[in-house]
Amino acid sequence: MEILVGTGTGVVETLLAEPVPVGSQCFCFTQRTKADGHAGKVQAICQRGRLFATGGSDGWITVAALEADEYERAWKQDLPAEDPVTCMDISQGGKFCFVGTQAGHIYIIHLQSMRLVKVLEKAHRGPVLALRVHPERFTVFSVGVDRNLSAWNPAPDRILHMEHDESPTRMIEFSPNGVNLALVSTTATNVINSDSGRRLHRNNFESRTVAVGWLSEARLCVGTEDGCLSFIDTTANSVTEIPAVYPAKLTAMAIDRSRQFMATADSSWEIMLWRIEGGDRFIWPLCFATVDSAPLCVTLATDEELGLHRTMRQELEKEGFVFSDWD
Repeated sequence: MEILVGTGTGVVETLLAEPVPVGSQCFCFTQRTKADGHAGKVQAICQRGRLFATGGSDGWITVAALEADEYERAWKQDLPAEDPVTCMDISQGGKFCFVGTQAGHIYIIHLQSMRLVKVLEKAHRGPVLALRVHPERFTVFSVGVDRNLSAWNPAPDRILHMEHDESPTRMIEFSPNGVNLALVSTTATNVINSDSGRRLHRNNFESRTVAVGWLSEARLCVGTEDGCLSFIDTTANSVTEIPAVYPAKLTAMAIDRSRQFMATADSSWEIMLWRIEGGDRFIWPLCFATVDSAPLCVTLATDEELGLHRTMRQELEKEGFVFSDWD
């Protein structure tokens, strides 16, 4: 699997994690690649299948394939008026990239042609703080500094519904099937039904929230700046806290689509890969590496999504190389 890391210097690093021969429970980072993605900070990163996209403070969108021979040949789209990117997501089919900006606009980019196909101007009054594409419908949910949660159908360009939260929401994340939506503010998490907007669960935190990810339709994980992870069960209305296992501050977190692995980044520039044990209760460290500059955002791509290492192995297999059984 690959961990993609966006950094404060504009560099995008790819860390390849593979199991070692002594057993599938042991992993190590076997390869690292770097690419200069932006002239400023990498503000957002997202991945879908073989493609990943990054957005920077320089107002550029970079889209690249995970294959080794295409990694350096990234497509770039310069947003109008050099509007800094604040958040982004790729549609389920990998056809479109949705980009939120500092000026409150949402741009829709066709990934194959890198053509700007639509602009939702002033989608929010102020910066777009987060956006996500619904897992089952062609609908984009976004939140802004104006405290509005908006659900857009980009085709007719109209708002389907809006909700108002008591504090600015910084992050949003859909459950796997899109039934529930987590709204994360600075020190609280609200879980609502994505259709009705009915609140299902609320939890407050002592430290600043950093990241959120779903493990199932009812369970999610929230990481806070002090390094703690809180596993929330909305059905049982219970919260299990895992104390910080390292002294540095957590800066980013990502959970893969199989809901079995998690990647974290901290203020000491360390990247950790974890296995989620039992689905929602425990985590187990697998391996770690240190990157060359401050990590701001991460995403995690698994073997099934045909990333860099999978493509390389296919080429080696064509040459007659045989991998061991544990692989």
